Amino acid sequence: MKDFLEKRDKGKLLIQRSRRLKQNLLRPMQLSVTEDGYIHYGDKVMLVNPDDPDTEADVFLRGDLSLCMTPDEIQSHLKDELEVPCGLSAVQAKTPIGRNTFIIL
Repeated sequence: MKDFLEKRDKGKLLIQRSRRLKQNLLRPMQLSVTEDGYIHYGDKVMLVNPDDPDTEADVFLRGDLSLCMTPDEIQSHLKDELEVPCGLSAVQAKTPIGRNTFIIL
């Protein structure tokens, strides 16, 4: 019980780490607005592949696809910060959230 209470107070319980991870990946993000039409260092961007109606629906996922982080599930629960580099995937989401918003470095 003492070990449990100590971990809870330090935020090291698996449920607490899982909740923090979900909050970080799903938090709303504000994308950068360019005034000159160019991307600059520090800009927050989303990479979206627009739907191509000419491709066969059986072969490809349909709709506008955005690039998303796919962190290693076990490592993300063991550490407080996401490991970089991590896996990437594409999802049908056009709303900027922590998972699909990237900062130009």
